Amino acid sequence: MVQWTKIWRLFIGSLALQAGAIGLAATLLATILVSAALATLTALDWTPYDTWLRHRDPVAVSPSLTIIAHDQAGEDRFGSGPWDRAVLAELITAAYEAGALAIGVDHRLDRASSALEGGAASDALLLEAVHAAAPVVFLYDPDSLLGSEAAIYGHALLSTDPDHVSRQIPLLIRVGTQSVPAFGAVLYNIFRQRIDSSAAALLTGHAPSMLVNMVADGSPTALPSLPLSLVWDAIRLHDDAKLSEWMKDKVVVLLPHRTSDGPWLLPTGRTVSGVTAHLHVLNSLLTGHTTRRVGMVGESAATILLASILAWCLLRFQGRRSFVFAAGILVLYGTAVAIVLTALHVVMPVALPSTASLFVLAGTTMWINLTAGQRMLLLERSMLHLQQEAAAVREALMLRQNRADTLEEDFEAAQSAVAQSSLQRELLARTAESLRLQLADAQEQERKARLQLEDLERQLHDFRAADRVSVS
Repeated sequence: MVQWTKIWRLFIGSLALQAGAIGLAATLLATILVSAALATLTALDWTPYDTWLRHRDPVAVSPSLTIIAHDQAGEDRFGSGPWDRAVLAELITAAYEAGALAIGVDHRLDRASSALEGGAASDALLLEAVHAAAPVVFLYDPDSLLGSEAAIYGHALLSTDPDHVSRQIPLLIRVGTQSVPAFGAVLYNIFRQRIDSSAAALLTGHAPSMLVNMVADGSPTALPSLPLSLVWDAIRLHDDAKLSEWMKDKVVVLLPHRTSDGPWLLPTGRTVSGVTAHLHVLNSLLTGHTTRRVGMVGESAATILLASILAWCLLRFQGRRSFVFAAGILVLYGTAVAIVLTALHVVMPVALPSTASLFVLAGTTMWINLTAGQRMLLLERSMLHLQQEAAAVREALMLRQNRADTLEEDFEAAQSAVAQSSLQRELLARTAESLRLQLADAQEQERKARLQLEDLERQLHDFRAADRVSVS
């Protein structure tokens, strides 16, 4: 059976557990609020990124990108309407022969050419050029009539956030049962795999969205382009050196339509067409200056961590100090958001952590007031428990002290016995020494007596000898 009382005591006695629970609850409430006020809080969430885009250093333009765009001289030569597809065919063939690694065309194959546009002959020339330069990337259209296995179709859409600003491009979209890749991403994929066939594909079945990292304000003129008339003259003059300089080992994009503002509003305030935004993404991929956003899991984890730290500070340092520490933590998080965006080009969440922090400030204050009685009761119980432990320790101390006294008495008795034993050993030693001396003296006396006896025996022998002589 679960001991809820014990669990509650453990929870109410641990600041870390309380802070974690408050942080998790605040994150859930903040998620609900963000979902209810998407437009306002989305704008707040992207404020650091939008501000950074307007004030950062200029983004480099990739030398591996060549854009051939509509110009006035080209209009005078080919008309202001759609280009004859024979012109597109010749441009594609020229780019292929000049050594272009990837070719993209801002054009849909959704209808056959009219008689004024060259008719079926122009369509046949275009399909032949596409087949020779395969693969060639066109804009996707579900009603494409001029299908070709040598053509790859890419979409030119952007994702619009709830604040009506377009900041991301979906790398893959689903149209029915078909997956359609992004126009700029598929061009980069072809370019990279032509350079290194072992390179991993950018587009996978779970490809995320990609932030539009634009050059300057993201306008069509921010990316340098070659006028159609200039390229056409080089083709007509067979100026292979210029064509090779413009197109060899590069991504070549043909823009047969006059560039104009489109329906997509960028964070810089410019409205652009989908192809323009995709070209900016292509440039960022080629230069390696991509920007990414923290995913949903990372956003939730960062919010829970920040909210839990704030709650811990408010619980640990109550009063004014707690709010000072909380304000310092929020300032540190804001600084981290700016540093990570500037140095690593990673966009960290702002709206969800900020909203959760407000819930933490309010919720922790309420929690402290609601649990004050519980904490006091637990404190009293803890004090009683400590007193009981202190009494037990004192009793154990007395027992140990008595034991120590007994051991001390035994030690003194042992010392006395050792002392007596030492005295006895000393007496025995003296007695033995005395006996040794007496023995030595007796032996000396015995030696002297032997000498005296020998002397007497000599004298007696001499007397006997003298007596025999006198009798004779």
